[in-house]
Amino acid sequence: MVRTPAGYEAFEGRQRKIVALFCFMLSSAIVGSIMVYVDSYSMENWKSSNDVGPASLVATGRGIDSEINNFREIAGITKAASFRGRTSYLVSNTYGLTWLANTFGIESNEEFLEAFPTVFVLTEGHFPTNDSEVAISTLIAYRLYVGLGDQVNYSFSNMAPIVGSTQVAIVSGIFKHGESGYTNSLFYTRANAIFHTLEHDSSDSSYIYADVDRSRIVAYDPMGALRFLNRIDEDIKRLDITYARGSDTSQYSVVNLLSDSIESYMAYLTDLRTSQVFRTGGIVLLELAVIYLAINHIWNEREFETSMLVARGASQTRVNILVNTEITATAILSILPGFAIGIAFSRFALASDGFFRIDSQKLLTEPLLITYDSLIFSIVAGIGLPLLVLVMYQLKGLLRIPAIDVRGRVAKLTKALGFIKWDMAILSLSAAFLVAFNMEGTVITQNPFLFSLLGVLPYTLFFAMTSLALKGLKRGAIKLSNVCGIIVGDIPASVGIRRISRATASSGPLILVLVLAMSLGWNCAINDATLPYTRLNQSRFAIGGDLAFHLDTDESAQWDSFIGNLTNSIPSSSGTLIDILSLSLSTGTEGLFDFIAINPEEYSRVGYDSVGNKLNESKLSALMDQLSITEFGAIITQDIAEQYDLSNEGILRAFWRNATELEALEFSIIGVVGALPDTLTFESEYDSYYETPWTYKVGLGKVWVNIDDVDTIFSEVQDIDTVFCMRVGNQSSAIQTAEEFLNNGWMDVLKNQEWASAFLEVEVYTGQDIYSLDRSTDTLMTVVSIGVIFGAFVVYAVEGIKSRKREIALLRSLGAEKNLIIKVQTSEMLVLLLVSVILLGLFTPILSVNSLLSAVRTYGGVSYIYPSPITILTPWLPMGIILSFFILCTIVFISLIALLSSRVDLSEALNSTWTESGPYTEGF
Repeated sequence: MVRTPAGYEAFEGRQRKIVALFCFMLSSAIVGSIMVYVDSYSMENWKSSNDVGPASLVATGRGIDSEINNFREIAGITKAASFRGRTSYLVSNTYGLTWLANTFGIESNEEFLEAFPTVFVLTEGHFPTNDSEVAISTLIAYRLYVGLGDQVNYSFSNMAPIVGSTQVAIVSGIFKHGESGYTNSLFYTRANAIFHTLEHDSSDSSYIYADVDRSRIVAYDPMGALRFLNRIDEDIKRLDITYARGSDTSQYSVVNLLSDSIESYMAYLTDLRTSQVFRTGGIVLLELAVIYLAINHIWNEREFETSMLVARGASQTRVNILVNTEITATAILSILPGFAIGIAFSRFALASDGFFRIDSQKLLTEPLLITYDSLIFSIVAGIGLPLLVLVMYQLKGLLRIPAIDVRGRVAKLTKALGFIKWDMAILSLSAAFLVAFNMEGTVITQNPFLFSLLGVLPYTLFFAMTSLALKGLKRGAIKLSNVCGIIVGDIPASVGIRRISRATASSGPLILVLVLAMSLGWNCAINDATLPYTRLNQSRFAIGGDLAFHLDTDESAQWDSFIGNLTNSIPSSSGTLIDILSLSLSTGTEGLFDFIAINPEEYSRVGYDSVGNKLNESKLSALMDQLSITEFGAIITQDIAEQYDLSNEGILRAFWRNATELEALEFSIIGVVGALPDTLTFESEYDSYYETPWTYKVGLGKVWVNIDDVDTIFSEVQDIDTVFCMRVGNQSSAIQTAEEFLNNGWMDVLKNQEWASAFLEVEVYTGQDIYSLDRSTDTLMTVVSIGVIFGAFVVYAVEGIKSRKREIALLRSLGAEKNLIIKVQTSEMLVLLLVSVILLGLFTPILSVNSLLSAVRTYGGVSYIYPSPITILTPWLPMGIILSFFILCTIVFISLIALLSSRVDLSEALNSTWTESGPYTEGF
């Protein structure tokens, strides 16, 4: 009997298995955490989708009420009731006038009223008990000017009160529609008159309202719930004999309110999942790198054993199957614990109120939803990602580039260029497409495929950069070790740095993990700080200050009181009046531009430029000073200058028509700028027709003039707009004060109640569901990256422990002390950290700018185009914390490796492994 060789089956090698298991667990943990978080986040939408009222479906069709007993026997239906109705015409004679109303009237049905008591709720009286009574809705009572006990005439043939064609009834009751608040309220507000009996004919309509077993409608399996509801719909249609016998159509139609809502929910959930999966692409790449490290470690650990098997006659294919079986089995075993870790990770996203702002109470109180989909996706990721990397690893082993001995400078240069040509090609193409896509703006963001490609391009560029760096490190290890030898010594530099160049299969993925993890963490911090800051600056630029109030010219007598009381109510505030008038730059009606009359000295203390600088501290400050002293001076935007071939110190002519003739105004151009602050951009005047795409370029087509120069002229114009703009100290308290002030009787001073607040715009912007979802996902990605980094460090440490011990043993045998050994480990990690920091400095700006440009379009920046699409704010503290964490990880890693590797048994480490017993030891 032959024993199975120890160490070759899939469940031997405990240390190797534990390391690989941990790395593979991260695959299902990453996908599972995202899915569980998104599914849990969607619970509010699920609840609202299921709140369709007392009836989950409505079936209609001629004579369907006769099938009510068969209807109730359909599996899954808990209650059902029918009614029959027809178009009805009601007439009243009140106040000496005839009032008419046509509506849908139904026949009173006690079964329906008992089964669905909240559809028709009596407010007065009772439902009809005989043919001389009728119950009407509050709407019909209002239209006919009748009440309880009044007389109405009704007819089912026409509206005219022709004698003999109408019947008389007394209003016995008035009801309201108790379910009118639902989005599908049409089915609950259909009938506005209830008669005791109807004279039935072919014009009747029959309806069956029904509810289903809602315990089968569960959030963790919406697709199963939909199949359940669709099966009920099919059974209802099959009540029609012709349909049951194979006809394509049924005379009974079903409006399934619940299935329609679930379909909308599933579309909503799919959009959320897709958007978040694409946003977490960087973390998935991190995990692929860690899986590669784990697979490479397994093959390296079993290299000697597999070589022995091949040497003793085993086929390479069978040996590969043995190792691949181990990898596959480990991946399968990692799924459930990985999914459990993913559930724990998802709690951090659910408890976050922003990027890494964790509410500890929400960690335990937020609802948790684990769906079948999240489990399935975790299983697919847990098996699929390791197998994908395994296939790539196997394909890499099949590629063998023959070594060609080259001599001469030209030959060496040609070889070097060939060595990096593919990396340079990918780098160049990625950079070119990245720039082109971002320049196209909304064309890209409105195309799902191109927008997805835009998110991938930074990572292809990063892979090319990393590959070039590793190739440079491998080729330049000798020179780099000579340079680093000055810092840590020749021997540590030579041993440590050259080890990296020999083991790029391990050091490369580790560098990739370090750089990507830090870049993603920094990018999340930059997004969290920059997006609200950009929105605040854009809002200030778009409304002309922190606050802007559109004053009504008919209430001009109250302006002084309004302004005085408002500024006194808000501490540390300043304000100014701005007049806006559209004038033409040609003698015709075309070429209208906004002429904004300001007090330069006052407005410089109120307004902001396009990047958020106060005007009195911006580049426009000097021009405003010049505008205040130049008679009939003007500052114009660049688009006007280009359109009319105007330049600085030129003459600008504007035309306006008074009561009798066309008059011209001449201004001296004292400055041409890219854009000028706008005023009340967010108002409805820029709305377009429904579903018609539109954009508005904020700050263009503007002319600034001194209000003292044009005050007399502007006062003669009727359609002038006057806006009071303010700058405040404390935004949040100012908004509350302004709202209270306006609600205390000052809203009438405003034209159409129009006013705007930059701070409120930021609140609306950051309060969007997708914005909150993205910031919470950023928190989740940062938490997950910690586990990924830990896995990468562990694999890198364990993978090279044998080679390190052998090198350390050789150094110890030559008389090296422990400090020298520690320096060897330090030099290795310092070079890895140095390369990582260089790549971090190159990649992070690219990733951040690309993600920010995508974000401002995603969160509502499509319609309004600003001169400055983003104003980057660097959060030094969070970025410093993230960098410190990675440095701390590196220091701990160096310390542990140096401590463990220095404890070497020289005889064991230097002994030839070929002298030890092989795997087949039985019988020797």
